[in-house]
Amino acid sequence: MRCTLAAAFVAGAPVGAAHAWVLLPSGPDEVASEGALPPVRASPAPGAAAAASGGTTAPAVARPGGAASAAEAAAAAAAAAKTPRDATPPPGAAPDGARKLLITLPLELEVHGRFFVGVAADERDAWGRTFGVSSARLGIEARLPGVETVVEADLASTPLIEDAYVRIDGPGVTRLTAGRFKAPFSERRLDSAWSLPLVDRGLVDRYLVKRNGLGGRRVGLAGTLRPWGGRLDATGGVFLGDSEALEARSDAGEDWAARVAARRQGVELGASGYRAGHATGAAPVPARWAAGPFVNLDLGPVRAALEAFAGSVAEGPFSAGTALLSWRLRAGEARRLRLTPVVGMEALRLRGATPGVGYGAIAGAVISWTEGLKVKLQGEWARRPGDGSPAVAVAAEVGSRF
Repeated sequence: MRCTLAAAFVAGAPVGAAHAWVLLPSGPDEVASEGALPPVRASPAPGAAAAASGGTTAPAVARPGGAASAAEAAAAAAAAAKTPRDATPPPGAAPDGARKLLITLPLELEVHGRFFVGVAADERDAWGRTFGVSSARLGIEARLPGVETVVEADLASTPLIEDAYVRIDGPGVTRLTAGRFKAPFSERRLDSAWSLPLVDRGLVDRYLVKRNGLGGRRVGLAGTLRPWGGRLDATGGVFLGDSEALEARSDAGEDWAARVAARRQGVELGASGYRAGHATGAAPVPARWAAGPFVNLDLGPVRAALEAFAGSVAEGPFSAGTALLSWRLRAGEARRLRLTPVVGMEALRLRGATPGVGYGAIAGAVISWTEGLKVKLQGEWARRPGDGSPAVAVAAEVGSRF
């Protein structure tokens, strides 16, 4: 009893209130076990609470009998239990007992850009020089498990949108691509302008793709099979025709394209074909088609590409072939500087109502610093269909990407 009175005196509580004990329920962060009794807590006297909080509440006066009533002690304990321990909830806490549902998706976003600025001069134009930005790409790729979406615009070309497609991994080794993308035809056209060691894709590409609308970017739908870990790749699809082929500006119908390739240890063998549909309109475009085999070699620093074509265009049957050889040399202390000389040859023969012959040789080099900056130098000696004699053209291009 003496110990109890001494403790009450030190705490500043009235002697008569030193015995007031009540049973209080556990707080919100002290959940009692099922069936267990709540802990026993001492009910502080009003004067003690005021002293602890720094208030000026007058000390309680001991009632006759030496003890506070049980009802007042219970009311004080209930008020203390209702007082929040911390008025400010911690960061991220859900108010009023609400629950937050957070969904995390394995989404990958990649933003990339690229531009080329170049200068060119051609003997056919009395060495008139052209200077400008040939490409200014800005694109974004979004990847989810089994789904890839690509949107890429070129601010220096018309139309503005270059690529806009979605690629879906189907069951097994299947894949479906829909939107605007490159049709699976012509290896030189399928290679990106950044990785191709040429400023210009050459006279065969210019004649087949740009003039006759065989290949290139189209709006369409393509399906792909990639068995054996991608060592075999077979793609086929249907695309909208080029309405501006041969400057006809008419409905070009539907085009069909296919490509099959087998790859093993840096060697790729395959074949591709393209058929432009019959057009309708005031100025119909004649049916055109082309097909042929190709070989791609990637032997470390040495790369080589061979491709042949045969088919029919607006002028009649044709045959063509391209060859390109490049080898990469590294220099510098960190070996970040690369010099890639390149040589190539092309040939094109037209038969029919308007026969013609085209051929050419290409020599140049690519100077690269890391992966984000490169300079392309190219010289071409070529006779195009319709030229009386071969002519020389030179070009240089500076490119950067991120």
